[in-house]
Amino acid sequence: SSSSSSSSSSSSSNRGGGGGGSLQRSRRVEVTPEEISYSVVIDICSRRGDAQGAAGWLQEMALSPVRLNVFAFNAVIAVFARQGESGEAASLLESMIEKGLQPNVVSYTAVIDSCAKAGDAEGAVRWLETMLENSVKPNALTYNAVINSFARQGDVDGAVRWLRRMRQEMSPDGASYSSAINACATASLARPDEAERLFREMVTMGIDPTASTLTALEKVVGFRRKESLCEALGVNINRAMRNRPPPAKRRAAPHASSAAGGGSQRL
Repeated sequence: SSSSSSSSSSSSSNRGGGGGGSLQRSRRVEVTPEEISYSVVIDICSRRGDAQGAAGWLQEMALSPVRLNVFAFNAVIAVFARQGESGEAASLLESMIEKGLQPNVVSYTAVIDSCAKAGDAEGAVRWLETMLENSVKPNALTYNAVINSFARQGDVDGAVRWLRRMRQEMSPDGASYSSAINACATASLARPDEAERLFREMVTMGIDPTASTLTALEKVVGFRRKESLCEALGVNINRAMRNRPPPAKRRAAPHASSAAGGGSQRL
């Protein structure tokens, strides 16, 4: 009955372990118990870092009478993305689009983050432009992934350019500035002046430095200069070093659906 289907939809979002936002937002879509079961198993594989297992179950789901869903597909994209497998993550997202499913901000952000981990800044920008073309609005994690993609290459100008673009849309956070400052440290020619400027800017904006911020700053300006800057700006170093946002905040939660493709097809 429709009432039982509605109940299944509600329970699926609870059992999805934090990745059921898309199901919650799609309350009018009926979800079968079988669809929920496949999605939960795929999500468990994803959270355990078992990319092959997640992709295998997604293909099993695709071959069954059960329809694929956004949650299940994003779980597979997420695990490949966390491992820096940008080609697999992108292939899965492309498969979603081919099957007429609509990737959401989590789908795109995971792929962009995988590009950052692979050192592919151009790919990160390309996917951000694609999500904008498809009317999907980036969030802070999306912009941070793009900034990080340039920072990993030591491209200070690129990292700062995307930080500026982010500021036009939303407020940056500690991760945004930490990545940009890290770019100053990893550049072929260190940019201590730019690192200082960015550090002053973030403190002036009321953004609390994190342990990552101070670590990156020290790499480029040195221990003593870091200490004097913090003293001049009223930054409590001990408190900042205790400010370590959990990695989970940077992880794209699973939310996607599509036919098995890309990485899952090779299993």
